[in-house]
Amino acid sequence: MTHQGAVLQGYNNELVKHIEDLYMQREEVSKQIREAEEEKTALTYEKILESSRMLLNVLKAETGNLDKTIMLNRNVTGDIQTLGLQQTQH
Repeated sequence: MTHQGAVLQGYNNELVKHIEDLYMQREEVSKQIREAEEEKTALTYEKILESSRMLLNVLKAETGNLDKTIMLNRNVTGDIQTLGLQQTQH
């Protein structure tokens, strides 16, 4: 019986070692998953930030174009009014 008990104890020790190894592997995989998720989140944030910057630049450019168009319209309207006054004075 003593030999059988020793064999069983050896199996038990081996099982405990394998369970501990599996636990460590699970922890490592969990860590890798967390890191991958954090990296993915960071990349997504960077893409959103870059898109926002591009949109802001487009809006600034379009606002500048709109301001120029408004000024041109005012100049043309002023010129037309000036010409109209000059013609009525003649």
